[in-house]
Order: sequence, then structure tokens, then C-alpha cells
Amino acid sequence: MTKMTKKTEDFSDTFHSDILSDHCGFEVTLHVTGTRTIKTFPKLPVVPTDIEMERDHFTFVATAGNKTFEWTQATTTVTRIESDGTVIEQIAGNAPVHFRGVKRTNLTTDEIIFKSSKDENDSKNLDKICQRLTG
Repeated sequence: MTKMTKKTEDFSDTFHSDILSDHCGFEVTLHVTGTRTIKTFPKLPVVPTDIEMERDHFTFVATAGNKTFEWTQATTTVTRIESDGTVIEQIAGNAPVHFRGVKRTNLTTDEIIFKSSKDENDSKNLDKICQRLTG
């Protein structure tokens, strides 16, 4: 019987944010640090599909000039392949700039099957970041 595998990766990167720079009207740099843990559960007799679980915990720091704004993102993504080959992805967590709640998507068709969440990638949230970087 194949066993579960687990891989944890540390992540750190600094880059120009096109989304924030375009929205704010000035240059914004993002620095991201955190960890991603991926567990893979192979097809087992009691589970009809392969399952992959990814846990992310990242800290973002947006910088413009000498001003900074920091937020964290913590999400869990479970991807499974159904017996008919359909790929289902379920995301749960808090990614304040993009997403908060639970969303289940059929990745084969891009159909949202279930959503008890609020999409956070709207101008209101981007406005808040821009204001913090100028105030």
C-alpha cells in the first residue's frame, strides 16, 4: 500500500505588483514570505480518489516609498479526482485581497459548485491598501 507523502516548502520573494501599482497610480512592491505544505494521499481502498491537500500561510508586505502595509493569507486547498475523472478543487481560508470563505470548483469545466464566500479582489479592498500606502 502506498503511503501519504508530505512536502513543506519555505517561500520568499519580492516583486513589482502590477495590480496594486495600476490601481494605486504609483509603484508598489510586494514582499511575500511563508510556507506551503503539500500532502498527497494516494488512492486507498476506503477512498475512491487520489487527494492532494495544500496548506499555505503567507505574509505579504506592500511597500511604496517609505510606507508599508502588511496582511496574512492562510488557506487550505483540497484537490481530488473523482472516479469519472472530474477534478474538484475546494479552497477554504482567508486571503484578504482575493478570497475569504469556502469555494468548490469543478476544474474540468470551471463551474463553481459551491460558494459560501466573498470574493475580495475588488476595488474597495485595493483602495484600502493604496490609502495605507499614502497615509
